Amino acid sequence: LRESAIALLDTLDKLSTALTDLAKIVFEQTYKASNRNSQRVARLAYSLAMDLFDAKKILNWFWKFYEATTYVRVIKLEPDRQNKLFWTLEGLPIDVSALLHDRLWSRLDAAVFCSATLATHGDEFGFFLRRNGLERLQKTKVVTEILPHVFDYKQNALLMLPAHLPTPRDEALKKEFPQAVAAELLRFIPYFRGRTLGLFTARSRMRMVYEQIGSTLHQKGYPILCQGEGALAKLREEFEKREEVSLFGVRSLWEGVDVPGRSLSFVFMSKMPFPSLGDPLESARMNAVERAGGNGFYDYFLPKTIFTF
Repeated sequence: LRESAIALLDTLDKLSTALTDLAKIVFEQTYKASNRNSQRVARLAYSLAMDLFDAKKILNWFWKFYEATTYVRVIKLEPDRQNKLFWTLEGLPIDVSALLHDRLWSRLDAAVFCSATLATHGDEFGFFLRRNGLERLQKTKVVTEILPHVFDYKQNALLMLPAHLPTPRDEALKKEFPQAVAAELLRFIPYFRGRTLGLFTARSRMRMVYEQIGSTLHQKGYPILCQGEGALAKLREEFEKREEVSLFGVRSLWEGVDVPGRSLSFVFMSKMPFPSLGDPLESARMNAVERAGGNGFYDYFLPKTIFTF
């Protein structure tokens, strides 16, 4: 693939040179004859030559691996709805802290960050400040504050961790684990009388669980709404209005969901939303943390997962 890309670069280089030469010739003839059509051709040739120059510059940077220690190269091959294959090339910065500091934070007079998940236990705002480049500012310019909870979690919340489910890894993650999750939800949703938000880290596992228990629970009077079956806004609206309804969702429902009242009384998380090691960028960032002497799990994976909540 890389050899083909280098050959493409050579071809683009020759084509760009040919277009530039053509534009010069046409421009000289236009200058003498004042021909409007020739002027358009000259402008078009110059424009195409510049576009080719930009494309060649990007491809040259990508395939010759400049800044290889600070960027991840990603080639994506994805089919569209007609199963036509589209490809994209991406160069993703492993560490955005310097970029954000130079291009944004150092140019602002003030900024306010407010969220329920900007701090992690034991590190407070350290992870957020480091990853986003705010730690590079003078300490006197950064003010942090953790405010008390308005919700009394100790009196009104209960966290349960089942210890009998299969370990969600390898082959078990494909079949045994989703089946065990389906069995648990089949027991608990009627007990909770609906009112459950089921959160999943993979759409395929969510669909598998839904297909196993959806019709059975609907017959018992506890219908399940599944993300992807209709507009998400309408699914959330129905979930809020009907207490007997439960809602299953993936990434977009892990954050920012506020359902006042009894409709959302129970949250079922099938698996912790750890970043995927199959993601080249996440893997590179974890490796960068370890090369710097840190622990990839405790210094990157775990705090980033906590931010999801």
